[in-house]
Amino acid sequence: MIADGMGGHEDGQIASRIVIETIAGSIESVRDEADVTTMIENAHRKLFEAMYSGQGRPGMGSTIVGVVFFDYEALVFNVGDSRAYELRRGQLLQLSRDDTLGVDRGRRGGHALTQSLGGTATPQPVSPHIRRFRLDDHVGVLLCSDGLTDMVQGNRIGTLLAEHATNPAEHLATAANDAGGKDNITVVVIGPKATAAA
Repeated sequence: MIADGMGGHEDGQIASRIVIETIAGSIESVRDEADVTTMIENAHRKLFEAMYSGQGRPGMGSTIVGVVFFDYEALVFNVGDSRAYELRRGQLLQLSRDDTLGVDRGRRGGHALTQSLGGTATPQPVSPHIRRFRLDDHVGVLLCSDGLTDMVQGNRIGTLLAEHATNPAEHLATAANDAGGKDNITVVVIGPKATAAA
């Protein structure tokens, strides 16, 4: 999973750490979509508890994207604009759904989040996007923050993944930095050769 914090550098780090720690504490027990929803809602609640107790500031928040693997299936989940993609026979298919206003992401315009964990002064309902998909041979998963997708187009991401079987996450992060690297870039490629870069 990837949590991309918001609210300034320090508060964003606190928010993303709380989200990761909370979800990591319960993800092993996830069996279905209802468990994922409960897990996400719990992380959302923990963020506000932290705000009210003086950790971070009101309004700090985080996106989340992750995947839970079973024997022949997986559940991908997200809130915010961090993304999950399925890599199947050279094709890149977005599994997550963006919670954003404005379709022109990245260098040409930007976007505003319509949903996040935390991110507001008072608690708002959160509705995670959850998708179940079948695991077949040679299917991989790409998780990334918007620091990648705002800087590198989807077709270019697919090309880089096809060209670089070794350390694909590092190549993607490098491409985003070479394009301007305007935000934190986190990339995880899960597959036969799992890698991560930040």
